[in-house]
Amino acid sequence: MLKVRGQFYEYTLECESLKHENIKTLIIETADINAENFAQICALELPNLECLELWFGRRLDHSTFIMDRLTPILFGESFPNLAYLGLRSSEFSDLLAENIVQSPIIERLLVLDLSMGNLSNYGAEALLNCPSINQLHTLNISNNCVSESMVQRLLQLNCQVIADEQEDEMERGCGGSRYSALHE
Repeated sequence: MLKVRGQFYEYTLECESLKHENIKTLIIETADINAENFAQICALELPNLECLELWFGRRLDHSTFIMDRLTPILFGESFPNLAYLGLRSSEFSDLLAENIVQSPIIERLLVLDLSMGNLSNYGAEALLNCPSINQLHTLNISNNCVSESMVQRLLQLNCQVIADEQEDEMERGCGGSRYSALHE
């Protein structure tokens, strides 16, 4: 297991050439990962990785750059043994949900963790409309911006749904200016 926690926006997390056959869990926990570091992390050579948890923070633009970098992960090219995918503390959780449900990785994941972000009913609806979500063991959407009625619909899925501490639109700005949990 490799867990890195810190502030990376002003400092480079030098990991562009890391190759390791035995790392099964990688957790990058930060509130401000930059685009260069994100690209390096997604290009790591960890063929036996089973658990990947990335905390996005708010320094990443949700442009096509991010989705392009996630493509090798979502299509199983980078980490073919991935069973747990945590894309946490994101300010573009709806976009992540839309792309995950359209990718083949959803067929083999046991756990999908989109907690501590700004997932709204829009992204939750994408998850709800994906039949493969029912193959998960656990779907974690805790600490997002999903309405109570949508949470009730998600709880009807055939997997364990963790949906604690949803914020309403007025409390955390879950409208157009929603933000991730690490910036409260």
